[in-house]
Amino acid sequence: MRKSYYILLGLLACLSPAFGQSDADTVTSASEQVPAKIVTINTSAGTMKAKLYDDVPNHVRTFIDRAKRGEFDGTLFTRVLPEFMIQGGAPDSRNAPAGARCGFGDRNAEIMPEMKPHRF
Repeated sequence: MRKSYYILLGLLACLSPAFGQSDADTVTSASEQVPAKIVTINTSAGTMKAKLYDDVPNHVRTFIDRAKRGEFDGTLFTRVLPEFMIQGGAPDSRNAPAGARCGFGDRNAEIMPEMKPHRF
């Protein structure tokens, strides 16, 4: 079973030398009735924005707390599946040499899954 921590990081693509919340703190689209926070993720390849939905509160709280502490700063994308997902933020990826296996560590970083069928 994949660690929820790394799934969260992959879904949120958190390679973050600098993290900040955008001007729009909360948005709700017509098709999605669950409010979402918009976060900005700055990478060496450009800037991304991600929605963090309120119906997965543990993951949102954990992501924001860790990002504010700088835990994702300087980490790498360790898994890329084109047209599907990217995964990153593993502490062991920071300053890792090219070709090193990363993202298989820290069992203390696990959080309980908050799977929502409408999020797939």
